[in-house]
Amino acid sequence: DTAEVSGDNKVMLDIGLSTIFVAGMLLAAFTATAVISKEIEAKTVLTVVSKPVPRVSVIVGKFLGVAAAISLATVCMVVFLLMCVRHEVMSTVADKLDGPVLTFTVTAVLLSVLVGSICNFLYGWSFPQTTFLVLTPALLIAYIAVLLISKSWDFQPLTKDFKPQVTLACGAMLFAVLVLTSVAVAASTRLGQVMTIAACAGVFLFGLLANHLIGRHAFRNDPIATIATVSAASPS
Repeated sequence: DTAEVSGDNKVMLDIGLSTIFVAGMLLAAFTATAVISKEIEAKTVLTVVSKPVPRVSVIVGKFLGVAAAISLATVCMVVFLLMCVRHEVMSTVADKLDGPVLTFTVTAVLLSVLVGSICNFLYGWSFPQTTFLVLTPALLIAYIAVLLISKSWDFQPLTKDFKPQVTLACGAMLFAVLVLTSVAVAASTRLGQVMTIAACAGVFLFGLLANHLIGRHAFRNDPIATIATVSAASPS
């Protein structure tokens, strides 16, 4: 078996990627609607477009802001998934917990919540935003630490548990989420929240069916001959 994950771990990876993809689509639709559609409905965007500011710059700026927020959320979910891939599925009761994964993940989450709480109490900063901004880099540091420490708490090479194909799949999914983000931003300039979500869902479903609807026509396998009979080769 040459695959980086197999069996129950393959199922976990597929479900995790699908969940992140759907969550990214919904998050992109809701965020784009919040930053564009509601401003258009409340007429607050007129304050900006009435100035000598190109409308393209306004939309591009909104897209960059939404894309940055979606990217942070997706990276955070992807790191959690990579932690699960390293931990692996516990198929039997004899399987042991991965101590470094649980320790560093819980530490990153608790540290983020602590920093968010302190900043909210002392400075009045937004608790969700502060916690989220601290959580993403904290999880990345925790994942690097997990790669350096084995399940038995021994130091190991960084590449031993690193799975390049799984990471590549997560990166490709991040770009797919950004494509849906651009669709959400474009749709929210003309549509409301419900229709923006419907447009994103339509593009999402079309993307899943594109391989069947379009990809099958990209290859032509015209037969050039037909094998009539097959016989065993005579020994030399």
